Amino acid sequence: MIESLADAVDALRVCDRGLHFEASGSSPSFVDYRRLGEEVHALARKLAALGVRRGDRVVIVDGDQARFARTFLAAIRVGLVVVPFPPPALTGCRNDYAARLERIRRVSGA
Repeated sequence: MIESLADAVDALRVCDRGLHFEASGSSPSFVDYRRLGEEVHALARKLAALGVRRGDRVVIVDGDQARFARTFLAAIRVGLVVVPFPPPALTGCRNDYAARLERIRRVSGA
């Protein structure tokens, strides 16, 4: 029974499909769900080793789609509450980026 996003990723590990990621300046990449699941589990173990606990809030800032997806899914796997935030290049507000990020972090409790 699938009860969470993490369960859904695990269920897809037997499938030969996957995700396509596009990065500026490079060719698109493909990650099948089996490999994605393995990478997510490995990263989740690393996050847990850092001492984070279920319910902790974390801000993720990453302009790389594939890396963001892995980090997001690993954080969900550990039970973290994820607060995604775009990197400065995507916000169009480079001058006050740090202040905006700090405000989001404070308001979200991350």
